[in-house]
Amino acid sequence: MAGSSSILKVFLPLRPINGFLPKWAEYLDDKGAKYARCQCAIGLVRVMHLSVRVDSTHADPAAGRTGFSLVEMLIVISILGIMAAIVVPILQDHSQKAKEAAAKDNLRILRTAIELYAAHNGVPPGYPHDNPMNAPSLAAFGVQMFSEPAYLPTMPDNPINNKFSLAIHADSLPDNPTDDTGWTYCPHTRDIRLNSSGMDSEGTTYYEY
Repeated sequence: MAGSSSILKVFLPLRPINGFLPKWAEYLDDKGAKYARCQCAIGLVRVMHLSVRVDSTHADPAAGRTGFSLVEMLIVISILGIMAAIVVPILQDHSQKAKEAAAKDNLRILRTAIELYAAHNGVPPGYPHDNPMNAPSLAAFGVQMFSEPAYLPTMPDNPINNKFSLAIHADSLPDNPTDDTGWTYCPHTRDIRLNSSGMDSEGTTYYEY
């Protein structure tokens, strides 16, 4: 109707979209699924209540379309927001699990090197001159592990706190981690652990690895 104004209201079909949400949530953990559903609902409410007033007196049919309308842009932004709400928690979870896997692998490398040194020399690394009567030291551990024949090419990082330094204890390891070094080691018990507090994605403390 030329010379008059009309109201263009945009409503998205809610039932089909809600039908897909539980299927998406099956592939997420509980926290990620709740967050994704919340963001989807917010996006849908915003788009469903959107109304754009179109003044037909300013329309020029001969000019043709030269770009996206406001409604189309808002719909695309809402869809991108929904996708981000679903994908970001998954990526964060994968990143955390990758750190945990790397921590376990580095811990296995260190424990294997310590056992190999003990098998070849009769005592675990850390004691000066391979004499258990001497107090263990970082200097002795470094010479024994990294000099030829080297049992380690370099000291691996602790991926949880991004530290590679080592704390040596003479008799036993502390009951709890101190987080001030990457690793904590006791040559008397041949025990080396991640010197990191906190728990992994499965509820196991890093100190128990």
